[in-house]
Amino acid sequence: MQTAKAAIKSASKEELPSYQLAILVERANRGKANGPEIEELRRFIDEHPDIANKHCVVAYSVRLGLMRKVSKEAGNFELFEREYEMRRDQLGWKQASPIEQLMIERIMLCWVRLLWMEHYNGSFMQPSVRMRESEYADKMLSRAYNRYVKAIESLAKLRQAEAITEAAKAQASIWEMREKTLRARIEAAHPGVLSGDRGLRAALQRRA
Repeated sequence: MQTAKAAIKSASKEELPSYQLAILVERANRGKANGPEIEELRRFIDEHPDIANKHCVVAYSVRLGLMRKVSKEAGNFELFEREYEMRRDQLGWKQASPIEQLMIERIMLCWVRLLWMEHYNGSFMQPSVRMRESEYADKMLSRAYNRYVKAIESLAKLRQAEAITEAAKAQASIWEMREKTLRARIEAAHPGVLSGDRGLRAALQRRA
């Protein structure tokens, strides 16, 4: 709390609402349900919907909780967070649609869980560990790996379907342009022939 208050004094105009949100959330967490702290937080969120939408507090908290299972040291955690964001951007996070972003976030959470399970499984590779405990760690690792792979496959399938849809739209556009060109050529060579029976009779009478 004190750190956030100190940051407010040196924050820029753009950064100020983010620090205010952090303080209000902390106060609400310490207050009572539907107390004045909650009411103050609600008013702030209603007045700053863009800031509230940008900071997905619950999802971010879940992500941090899982990441701290892998690394608790402040220095390593800072590097871990930056690696997380780098890998997420490599998957196309910034250009992704809302549905794709959900799937990318799922991939990243599965990746963090896989790292956690790798570390957990490694701690059981000792002669003093019972076979049952070692097998349990192996199963947890296999589950984490399978979830990670399935999350990647789901994103790949979605993007493949989107690519097929875009290709179909492009092909339909090409055929539409060709149809318009063909109709224009026929109309130029035989005026009125594409206007129904009347146009056809008119064209035949002109020929006669």
